[in-house]
Amino acid sequence: MGFTPIDIENQKFEVRMRGYDRTQVQTFLSALSEDAASIIAERNLLEEEVAGLKARIEESETREKKVQETILALRDLTEKMKEDARREGELIVREARLKAEQVVEEARVEARRIESHLSELRLQRDTFEDGLRMLIDEHQRLMIQRRQEAEFRTPVQFRKKRAGEAEQ
Repeated sequence: MGFTPIDIENQKFEVRMRGYDRTQVQTFLSALSEDAASIIAERNLLEEEVAGLKARIEESETREKKVQETILALRDLTEKMKEDARREGELIVREARLKAEQVVEEARVEARRIESHLSELRLQRDTFEDGLRMLIDEHQRLMIQRRQEAEFRTPVQFRKKRAGEAEQ
């Protein structure tokens, strides 16, 4: 156990012959007591400072731990957001492809329907043209036949001369 400044100051020595000078001893003890008191005060200040620094270190370590946890949480959140965005992108692409395939298939069906309708219209046109040709041919045949019949039935008529026409 250490000595306190009071212990040093109150220390008494036995008096002997040929002993130390009492005044010098008292002066030395007083000076030693003051030095011990200042050393103890300085030590107390240093201990307080060390305690404050330890508290700041502990607080800094706690903050650092929280920062590290926050960084890890943000990293995890970022990775999760990236994964969610990738999945959403894939889903959008997949839906777009399905929609495109559906549109293409609908276009193919419509093209087949239009081609079928065109084929029907061509067939109707060809049928109409064939019927029209037959009708024209029949009409021409009838016209020729009527002309021939008319030539045989009508007598030849001569025109009368008109005044001013010369005979030939």
